[in-house]
Amino acid sequence: GRLLIAASALTGCVKKYKIQVPTNNLWFGLDAGSQTFDFTANCEWTIEAPSWITLMTTEGSHNATLEIMVGYNDMFVARTGVISVKLDGAVLASTVVVQEGRESILTVDVTDVTMPAQGGAQYFNVTSNQPWEIHLDAEWIQCTPSVGGEGTTNVMVKAVEGQGSEPREALIIIKGDFGAITT
Repeated sequence: GRLLIAASALTGCVKKYKIQVPTNNLWFGLDAGSQTFDFTANCEWTIEAPSWITLMTTEGSHNATLEIMVGYNDMFVARTGVISVKLDGAVLASTVVVQEGRESILTVDVTDVTMPAQGGAQYFNVTSNQPWEIHLDAEWIQCTPSVGGEGTTNVMVKAVEGQGSEPREALIIIKGDFGAITT
Protein backbone atom coordinates (compact mmCIF):
# COMPACT_ATOMS: atom_id res chain seq x y z
CA GLY A 1 0.00 0.00 0.00
CA ARG A 2 0.81 3.52 -0.48
CA LEU A 3 0.45 6.33 1.98
CA LEU A 4 -0.23 9.69 0.48
CA ILE A 5 0.48 12.74 2.62
CA ALA A 6 -0.75 16.01 1.27
CA ALA A 7 0.09 19.32 2.77
CA SER A 8 -1.42 22.61 1.90
CA ALA A 9 -0.70 26.07 3.13
CA LEU A 10 -3.60 28.35 3.82
CA THR A 11 -2.85 31.92 3.20
CA GLY A 12 -5.24 34.73 3.79
CA CYS A 13 -5.57 38.32 4.59
CA VAL A 14 -6.34 39.41 8.10
CA LYS A 15 -8.49 42.50 7.92
CA LYS A 16 -7.42 45.33 10.17
CA TYR A 17 -10.37 47.00 11.76
CA LYS A 18 -10.07 50.65 12.57
CA ILE A 19 -12.28 52.89 14.67
CA GLN A 20 -11.29 56.40 15.68
CA VAL A 21 -13.24 58.54 18.15
CA PRO A 22 -12.49 61.98 19.58
CA THR A 23 -9.60 61.92 22.01
CA ASN A 24 -10.86 64.94 23.95
CA ASN A 25 -13.43 64.47 26.68
CA LEU A 26 -16.99 65.52 25.91
CA TRP A 27 -18.01 68.07 28.57
CA PHE A 28 -21.55 68.86 29.71
CA GLY A 29 -22.78 71.42 32.19
CA LEU A 30 -25.18 70.65 35.02
CA ASP A 31 -28.31 70.89 32.86
CA ALA A 32 -29.59 68.39 30.33
CA GLY A 33 -28.01 68.67 26.91
CA SER A 34 -26.87 66.93 23.78
CA GLN A 35 -23.73 66.82 21.67
CA THR A 36 -22.64 65.08 18.54
CA PHE A 37 -19.28 63.69 17.61
CA ASP A 38 -17.97 62.10 14.46
CA PHE A 39 -16.02 58.92 14.35
CA THR A 40 -14.52 56.89 11.57
CA ALA A 41 -14.73 53.14 11.18
CA ASN A 42 -14.13 50.59 8.47
CA CYS A 43 -16.34 47.91 10.03
CA GLU A 44 -19.63 47.24 11.76
CA TRP A 45 -19.79 48.45 15.36
CA THR A 46 -21.94 48.67 18.47
CA ILE A 47 -21.80 51.35 21.16
CA GLU A 48 -22.39 51.12 24.92
CA ALA A 49 -22.55 53.79 27.60
CA PRO A 50 -23.66 54.16 31.25
CA SER A 51 -27.40 54.51 31.82
CA TRP A 52 -27.24 58.29 32.42
CA ILE A 53 -25.97 58.78 28.85
CA THR A 54 -28.58 58.33 26.13
CA LEU A 55 -27.25 57.13 22.79
CA MET A 56 -29.38 58.00 19.78
CA THR A 57 -27.65 55.23 17.80
CA THR A 58 -26.25 52.02 19.27
CA GLU A 59 -25.05 50.19 16.18
CA GLY A 60 -23.97 50.79 12.60
CA SER A 61 -21.24 50.36 10.10
CA HIS A 62 -18.49 52.57 8.82
CA ASN A 63 -18.26 56.29 9.57
CA ALA A 64 -20.97 57.90 11.69
CA THR A 65 -22.06 60.96 13.59
CA LEU A 66 -23.24 59.97 17.04
CA GLU A 67 -25.64 62.08 19.07
CA ILE A 68 -25.54 61.64 22.82
CA MET A 69 -27.78 63.20 25.45
CA VAL A 70 -27.51 63.60 29.21
CA GLY A 71 -30.17 64.61 31.74
CA TYR A 72 -29.86 67.12 34.57
CA ASN A 73 -27.20 66.01 37.07
CA ASP A 74 -28.74 66.45 40.53
CA MET A 75 -25.69 65.03 42.30
CA PHE A 76 -23.21 67.28 44.11
CA VAL A 77 -20.28 65.74 42.24
CA ALA A 78 -19.37 65.53 38.59
CA ARG A 79 -20.06 62.24 36.91
CA THR A 80 -17.88 60.54 34.35
CA GLY A 81 -18.80 57.83 31.89
CA VAL A 82 -17.12 56.00 29.05
CA ILE A 83 -18.69 55.49 25.64
CA SER A 84 -17.26 52.25 24.25
CA VAL A 85 -17.26 51.43 20.53
CA LYS A 86 -17.07 47.68 20.05
CA LEU A 87 -16.56 45.13 17.33
CA ASP A 88 -17.85 41.65 18.18
CA GLY A 89 -17.90 42.57 21.88
CA ALA A 90 -14.31 43.80 22.01
CA VAL A 91 -13.71 47.48 22.74
CA LEU A 92 -11.81 49.05 19.88
CA ALA A 93 -12.18 52.68 20.90
CA SER A 94 -13.68 54.78 23.67
CA THR A 95 -14.28 58.38 24.61
CA VAL A 96 -15.03 59.96 28.00
CA VAL A 97 -18.12 62.01 28.89
CA VAL A 98 -17.95 64.34 31.92
CA GLN A 99 -20.93 66.21 33.38
CA GLU A 100 -20.49 68.75 36.17
CA GLY A 101 -22.38 68.35 39.45
CA ARG A 102 -24.50 70.71 41.49
CA GLU A 103 -22.90 73.33 43.67
CA SER A 104 -23.12 72.49 47.34
CA ILE A 105 -24.77 75.23 49.43
CA LEU A 106 -24.59 75.26 53.23
CA THR A 107 -24.62 78.67 54.94
CA VAL A 108 -25.70 80.26 58.21
CA ASP A 109 -26.68 83.89 58.69
CA VAL A 110 -24.61 84.37 61.89
CA THR A 111 -21.06 83.53 62.93
CA ASP A 112 -21.49 84.10 66.64
CA VAL A 113 -24.36 83.57 69.10
CA THR A 114 -24.07 85.34 72.46
CA MET A 115 -26.33 84.56 75.45
CA PRO A 116 -26.62 86.13 78.91
CA ALA A 117 -25.30 84.15 81.93
CA GLN A 118 -28.86 83.23 82.96
CA GLY A 119 -29.35 81.34 79.67
CA GLY A 120 -31.99 81.99 77.08
CA ALA A 121 -32.66 81.47 73.38
CA GLN A 122 -31.32 82.89 70.13
CA TYR A 123 -32.13 82.06 66.51
CA PHE A 124 -30.18 81.66 63.30
CA ASN A 125 -31.00 80.44 59.80
CA VAL A 126 -29.39 77.56 57.92
CA THR A 127 -29.71 77.70 54.13
CA SER A 128 -28.84 74.55 52.23
CA ASN A 129 -29.54 72.45 49.16
CA GLN A 130 -28.55 69.23 50.93
CA PRO A 131 -29.40 67.35 54.14
CA TRP A 132 -27.59 68.68 57.23
CA GLU A 133 -27.33 67.98 60.95
CA ILE A 134 -26.10 69.88 63.98
CA HIS A 135 -23.41 68.59 66.34
CA LEU A 136 -22.72 70.30 69.68
CA ASP A 137 -19.62 70.10 71.85
CA ALA A 138 -21.36 71.08 75.12
CA GLU A 139 -24.30 69.65 77.05
CA TRP A 140 -25.59 73.03 78.25
CA ILE A 141 -26.90 74.07 74.82
CA GLN A 142 -29.56 72.61 72.52
CA CYS A 143 -30.50 73.33 68.91
CA THR A 144 -33.99 72.77 67.55
CA PRO A 145 -34.33 71.40 64.95
CA SER A 146 -31.04 69.54 64.89
CA VAL A 147 -31.46 68.25 61.31
CA GLY A 148 -32.72 69.81 58.10
CA GLY A 149 -32.64 69.68 54.36
CA GLU A 150 -33.10 71.85 51.31
CA GLY A 151 -34.26 75.41 51.87
CA THR A 152 -33.89 77.82 54.77
CA THR A 153 -34.52 76.53 58.30
CA ASN A 154 -34.82 78.71 61.40
CA VAL A 155 -32.86 77.08 64.24
CA MET A 156 -33.35 77.94 67.92
CA VAL A 157 -30.32 77.74 70.22
CA LYS A 158 -31.19 77.36 73.92
CA ALA A 159 -28.66 77.65 76.73
CA VAL A 160 -29.28 76.68 80.35
CA GLU A 161 -28.30 79.08 83.11
CA GLY A 162 -24.60 79.11 83.90
CA GLN A 163 -23.33 77.94 87.32
CA GLY A 164 -20.56 80.48 87.74
CA SER A 165 -19.39 83.88 86.61
CA GLU A 166 -16.94 82.59 83.99
CA PRO A 167 -18.01 82.94 80.35
CA ARG A 168 -18.76 79.68 78.54
CA GLU A 169 -18.11 78.78 74.96
CA ALA A 170 -19.44 75.99 72.81
CA LEU A 171 -19.21 75.03 69.15
CA ILE A 172 -22.23 74.53 66.96
CA ILE A 173 -21.13 72.44 63.99
CA ILE A 174 -23.49 72.11 61.05
CA LYS A 175 -22.47 69.22 58.82
CA GLY A 176 -23.79 68.61 55.35
CA ASP A 177 -22.96 65.86 52.91
CA PHE A 178 -20.34 68.08 51.30
CA GLY A 179 -19.12 70.47 53.95
CA ALA A 180 -19.40 71.81 57.49
CA ILE A 181 -19.83 75.18 59.17
CA THR A 182 -18.76 76.01 62.71
CA THR A 183 -20.53 78.74 64.65
